Amino acid sequence: MDKEQGKYHIGSGIASMTGFGRCEKTFDGLRITVEIRSVNNRHCDIGMRIPRELNPMESAVRDLVRKRIYRGKINLLIVLEYSTDNEALVTIDFNAADTCHRTLKELQQKLAVPGQITMTELLHFADVFTKQPERALDEDLKARVLDTIDAALSDLIAMRRSEGSSLAEDLIKRVREMVKIRSQIEGQAKEQPQKQMEKLLERMELLVSSGPLDPGRLEQEMGFMADRLDITEECVRLESHNQQFLETIAGEESAGKRLGFLLQEMNREANTISSKAALPEISHLAVSLKEEIERAREQIQNLE
Repeated sequence: MDKEQGKYHIGSGIASMTGFGRCEKTFDGLRITVEIRSVNNRHCDIGMRIPRELNPMESAVRDLVRKRIYRGKINLLIVLEYSTDNEALVTIDFNAADTCHRTLKELQQKLAVPGQITMTELLHFADVFTKQPERALDEDLKARVLDTIDAALSDLIAMRRSEGSSLAEDLIKRVREMVKIRSQIEGQAKEQPQKQMEKLLERMELLVSSGPLDPGRLEQEMGFMADRLDITEECVRLESHNQQFLETIAGEESAGKRLGFLLQEMNREANTISSKAALPEISHLAVSLKEEIERAREQIQNLE
């Protein structure tokens, strides 16, 4: 395991699923603003609010996000703002205006509403006046938008990694505590043979009292008791899981799911140790071990 200044190394694969990223760029009188928020989610779920003129590039936007974000619920907002120096291009649909005017006159006559029909009334009909995009969605605009999104994603990822690093530091503390507890369990386990023998003698007395003692049955009981109380394999596997956990934290790949799997395996070993414990001290230590594992499991719910 690589260490830096006495601390376990935290790799770039560690990232929180919670974060915020923003980028704003201006070119040719057009300001592009992108804001991205992310929260916990088992998968990569992307929601977008984008201007209508950018709808044709929605698929490209989703592909870009998925290349850089693996898990989390993503909310992406894109705003296009044109300079006030540019005159907005407004078109008038005269056929629609004529239809709207005649409809209003018919309605006025039918309801006997006095007064004149003015431009104010016609402005309420969206089909009459249409504001055209100041800029068509050409390849240059697509590239500018994607570039701004990419920069906002970098900002988001930086925040997610910063928070992920804090979570990883706490997880490392948890694993170190697990290592200490495991060491204490191994120390206590050395005293289990005596307890093991006492239980075996008690079992033999029961067998003798129930009738003639079968040597084969005695050997079977001895083997059963030895296997029942030996926790060596569980401690060895637990040590391996602890090491793999730290190696995963130091890795460059998305770590959340693998860390969750390793904690599940650690919990399995802790449960087995608890069930095999012949000493109350080992039982208590196994409970402490499971508590540390549970705290770690709560933390990794936030990791990508």
